Amino acid sequence: MPSPFMLTGLDQVRSKWGWFVALGVALIVIGAVALGANYRTTLVTMIVLGWMLLFTGCMEAVSAFYVRSWGGFFLHLLGATVDLVLGYLFLVEPARGAAVLTLFLACLFFVGGGFRIAASLATQFPGWGWSLVSGIINVVLGVLLLRQWPYDGLWFIGFCVGLELIFRGWFWVMLGLGIKQVPAKA
Repeated sequence: MPSPFMLTGLDQVRSKWGWFVALGVALIVIGAVALGANYRTTLVTMIVLGWMLLFTGCMEAVSAFYVRSWGGFFLHLLGATVDLVLGYLFLVEPARGAAVLTLFLACLFFVGGGFRIAASLATQFPGWGWSLVSGIINVVLGVLLLRQWPYDGLWFIGFCVGLELIFRGWFWVMLGLGIKQVPAKA
């Protein structure tokens, strides 16, 4: 049963269900294009990430100098410096940045999946089998990425971006079609 908060304004949203479906279809198409050009999508993603890191690094540096009498000033400045350096490197060498980021993700999948497997087997909480399967998939994905590294860094991030856009698009399509079917006096 949906909460009353979620039902507020439902009549207005229901009349716009087509926009949700159109947004979903657009995201699915963009995601399919991103999957088809996953190398380019990876490079564009790294360049956007580089600009975002440069912007946040600048903002954090300015913020650090506003509170320079604070004991955490140098830690604040260090965070800004890391953002600025990473942002610059991602802009100058997006392919290498993607390879490094993919290596980090591979290690994250491998180690996180291992911990999930161990926790599932140790606690056997309700539904622990799903957690176990998720951990196994993460470990396998981590191993596959590590075996093909650094070459998979050229396509993997673009693949993930495209896949995420497709799944988000399906969410909006299903939401729009679901809202259309909700009775007027919900």
